[in-house]
Amino acid sequence: MASTTNMDEMTTAVRKGHEIDVKALKLYLRDNIDNFNNGDEEAEIRLRQFKVGQSNPTYLLEAVGSEKKYVLRKQPPGKISNKLAHQVHREFFIMKRLKEGNAAVPVPEVYCLCQDKGVLGAAFFVMEYIPGRIFGNPALPGLTSQERRDCYGDVLQVLSSLHKVQWQDVGLHDYGRCGNYFGRQLESFSYISEQQELVSDSVPRLNARQDAETLASYGPDDEVSIVHGDFKFDNIIFHPTESRVVAIIDWELSTIGHPNADLVTLYCTLYETPYRNKEMRDEVILGGLVGFPGDLKQAGIFEPDEMLSNYYSLMKRQFPDPYWPFYKACYYWKGSIICQGIAARAAVGQASSESAAKFRNITNQLKQLCDYNTSILQQTVTKDPKVKIIGNILARDDYCHKVPEGVTNYNESVYLNFHDRKNVNPGTSSPLGGFLRIGNRVNELMAEMTICLFLPRKKEVLFLFNRPRINSNNGWNAGGLSVRVKKPLRKIEVVFSGKVLHLKKPIQMLRPKQVYNAAKKGIDVTKQRISLRLVYEACGPVWGGSADNYWETLPKQERVRAKAKSTNNFARNHYEQHMHVYGELNVEGETFEIDGNAVRDHSWGPRYWQATKSYRFLVGNFGDDIGFSGGLVGDNSHGILHVGKARADQIKKFTLETRYSNPDDDKLWPGLERPQTVLRSHKSFLLLIETEKGRMEVTGTVVNFMPLRNRRNGEHTYIGEGFTEYKIVNASKEYSRYLGKIGYGMSEYLDQGLPELDSNARL
Repeated sequence: MASTTNMDEMTTAVRKGHEIDVKALKLYLRDNIDNFNNGDEEAEIRLRQFKVGQSNPTYLLEAVGSEKKYVLRKQPPGKISNKLAHQVHREFFIMKRLKEGNAAVPVPEVYCLCQDKGVLGAAFFVMEYIPGRIFGNPALPGLTSQERRDCYGDVLQVLSSLHKVQWQDVGLHDYGRCGNYFGRQLESFSYISEQQELVSDSVPRLNARQDAETLASYGPDDEVSIVHGDFKFDNIIFHPTESRVVAIIDWELSTIGHPNADLVTLYCTLYETPYRNKEMRDEVILGGLVGFPGDLKQAGIFEPDEMLSNYYSLMKRQFPDPYWPFYKACYYWKGSIICQGIAARAAVGQASSESAAKFRNITNQLKQLCDYNTSILQQTVTKDPKVKIIGNILARDDYCHKVPEGVTNYNESVYLNFHDRKNVNPGTSSPLGGFLRIGNRVNELMAEMTICLFLPRKKEVLFLFNRPRINSNNGWNAGGLSVRVKKPLRKIEVVFSGKVLHLKKPIQMLRPKQVYNAAKKGIDVTKQRISLRLVYEACGPVWGGSADNYWETLPKQERVRAKAKSTNNFARNHYEQHMHVYGELNVEGETFEIDGNAVRDHSWGPRYWQATKSYRFLVGNFGDDIGFSGGLVGDNSHGILHVGKARADQIKKFTLETRYSNPDDDKLWPGLERPQTVLRSHKSFLLLIETEKGRMEVTGTVVNFMPLRNRRNGEHTYIGEGFTEYKIVNASKEYSRYLGKIGYGMSEYLDQGLPELDSNARL
């Protein structure tokens, strides 16, 4: 948009080829906007076109004799070749949601959206006209030093307010993919660049994919927020006389992404774009501050670091940010590919030869800026170690997946256990530990979440099971529990805040209804408020597989047949990984610091717990360099023995013998066999792990136990969760250096078909 101090000066007569059927428009608006034209059906409509709005033509609309004004924004005339462009319905939708959600983000009120092309020949929407000033010159000519400073401060306040909006809570749960914004951009634009280079030898070569891989290996922790997509001064309306923002406009590129994508756009258009010393009223060019004839500070304009530090302070994030060169490199990398595309169109005659030469030069300049910022990044931060993947799992699989059409029992779940390695006296006291699980059952509009924390005293347990409502499978965030992918396959953050049950006798959960009734009355069971933050960092490889990923490699007809034959409704897509974990748990003011080990897994696809009759899932961690994860499902054993940072020896055979709680019986039950009563839980076991490289014998002693139950369609599934102390008691030569090590983890025993607990049975 051009610079101006008067919005009306930004309009002109409707341009040729952009004419609108005023009669059809008036009839439509009369039926779709309350009290349009104050109810005067005969009033004439005057249309003028904004000089800006090249992507989606924009019009000023007013009734003759009325003070009421509107803005109409429509798709351009003619055929739209790119389905992802000119999405006026997305602009309408996000402004409507922000307005209705009372978000602290100023946007125009939207009145109606018309997607019937029979009305005006293209989709359009009508919104409130906001009087004010738009500055194409960010030096804000005509303002005093203090007014400029106030304007800059309010821009950052509005931007931070946008990024703080809880987007799921304002109805934007499916507005964009949750997480991996830069990762997806690096992948998709690499492909675009490769295709553009095939057009002609004259198209600049960028090596975009190689640059993208470099940037991805130095990337920051992920953050997720609403992103405007084109946040700069010419999309901001200031009050006609006051130094404050009254509206943010042009939301065409908005999505769910990384907040710094907006910040870097604002920064680079201000501090790395040449200054233009005149108002560009007739040119759609936004000037910057490079070469500004004066002192920025004296002029009241934020200097670069001041702008950044103010934003980071508002977001309560650390500044300086060592990853700032990453965001700048990505900005110029993407810009170079966009300009490369213009050069490619010129090469095939879709633009002038003059444009081709111009954009070849701009492409190369932006590429140099990308390279420069990448080199600074490499000198500033440490390259992420590459995580070994055993199987066909992809980095993008760490995020939630799109639910396939026709699936009615989709479940995408993550499970994360942990134990603290501090203040442990093996054999006498157990450490703090436990697990968290959340599964999105989006077909049923709910998540299933479990929090089970074993306290390092008197075998007490903090427990929560809940089925909070969800609207989409777009991230794990429900019931106060949030699981966030910070770096795919490398780093996960878990945050929870809320009330849980404090169980002094966890065995009571065999009768959950009585437990919840007791909690309501405060008898034997109490509720306690806790807050938990855990950070999981990879210390071992990813191990697992995805049938969906395999099917995507098949020809279409073969893929359809393979899917139709599939009967795996328990773990069609699944992987596991050993992690180092650190963080903090606060229980009613008492704080526990955590620094230990963990295992996490991730499963997605059609799934019910009842899909398997029984299994034994065993996880043991002895430190960052040794651990195991695996178990028995039916007649099959599976798993890995994690050795070192990158090695995972596949388990060929799991031999398990279990002792169940009974003071009069010390019998060892092989494999999946067990007493036919839920009153007898597993208390210890012997485990023989066999790999291609050797053998390891491990004992397991349950130091705390929690019984759980899952009911669906009249079927009962009992799950025994044992917080377990492990000891390596024998090992072949390959694993002998670990002999005698003691670790902790979980032993999960699932069984169906056990007789229901008698109501008179004593617990």
